[in-house]
Amino acid sequence: MLKTNLWTAIITPFDVSGKIDFKSFERLLRRQEQNQNGVVLLGSTGEGMALTRSEKESVVNFAASLHLKVPCIAGVPGHGLEEVLDWVHFAKSSGIQGFLAVSPYYSKPGVKGQTEWFRKILDAASLPVMLYNVPSRTGSRLSPQVLVDLQHHSNLWALKESSGSVDSFLEYQRSNPKISLFCGDDGLMPEFAKVGAVGLVSVASNVWPEATRKVVEYSLAIKASAFADLWRECTDTLFLASNPIPTKWLHHHLGEIPTTLLRPPLDSADLTDPSRVERAHQKIKNWLKERGTL
Repeated sequence: MLKTNLWTAIITPFDVSGKIDFKSFERLLRRQEQNQNGVVLLGSTGEGMALTRSEKESVVNFAASLHLKVPCIAGVPGHGLEEVLDWVHFAKSSGIQGFLAVSPYYSKPGVKGQTEWFRKILDAASLPVMLYNVPSRTGSRLSPQVLVDLQHHSNLWALKESSGSVDSFLEYQRSNPKISLFCGDDGLMPEFAKVGAVGLVSVASNVWPEATRKVVEYSLAIKASAFADLWRECTDTLFLASNPIPTKWLHHHLGEIPTTLLRPPLDSADLTDPSRVERAHQKIKNWLKERGTL
């Protein structure tokens, strides 16, 4: 399967006219490549649900055209099976290496509905698929029974667990001991590594790719206790407003993207105290300097 322990759920930058800024996008992708971080396209951080189908196709095709030396997977939308399967068929022909498939949102299906939903995605994918449990966004929890029922499917590769609960993580682990379990909450990586997380799917690595790489490596070596509180404090600032509002603000503040534009209903004005994000950035820079990275 796909071998990296850090995946960056990458933003989609826009220019002043509101169009996708592919020049900035390439710089962001190359920086992830430089740090050996895998890339997740068109997740919630990438505003995948707010883009048009043609825009999403252009994002996937552009990323694939760069022939990055790190794996690149695409988010799968979570509503409307026909649309979802059509997207999977397109994306797998583009040259990406896998998918991140979120639980169906709004409809709140039960075990049978979830199982058959993911089975159809896995059947169509022909590539490794990471399932994604994020009940705060979808409105329902991925049933552990789904991992039991689909445990022998050749395309089932991993689970991104973003409920924030160690108990939930352990329940998924018991349900399918062979699946690769990734932490989906930046601040919890040191804690989740202690109970078997193999890596992190990260928002923070957009703006702090070097630091996040170190945090993952230290966490997996169970050597993160000394800075776990600092890490959680800093990464929490990236969620002071709906993701990716603070992350885009910091990218723009650092001169890495030309605007803080987001697609409605997100708005950068909802980040009311960006100074907290700026202070967190300085703390991360100081932490890296202490380790001789900068």
